Amino acid sequence: MSNFLKIILVISVLCGSCKESSIDIRLENKTAYEIREVSINVQSVGYKIEKIEALGNQTLQVPLHAIVLNKHDFRIEVSYVNKEGKMIKGLDYNDLSGTPRPKYTVTLHEEKVIFR
Repeated sequence: MSNFLKIILVISVLCGSCKESSIDIRLENKTAYEIREVSINVQSVGYKIEKIEALGNQTLQVPLHAIVLNKHDFRIEVSYVNKEGKMIKGLDYNDLSGTPRPKYTVTLHEEKVIFR
């Protein structure tokens, strides 16, 4: 094997090991009340955050090995029940790439969910 191929192989292995191993989803409660439970679906894999204090935040780390990634889309869904008992839902969907970003910030408001 030539030296050039050995160098390319070493660089490929090093770059592959530097990839993000999880997705960080930061949930920010912008309401004046405690949210008792937030449901998060990442590529149809469900997660729950039990409690987010009023004006508080929580971060969910989703290991990449726990979800199925594909080459064409990526989806995160978030839902919770507000103080009036109404289900509030939000969706972040990318149909152009199956690659997630390493970090998402999701703000939970009285009547809406916003992804950044």
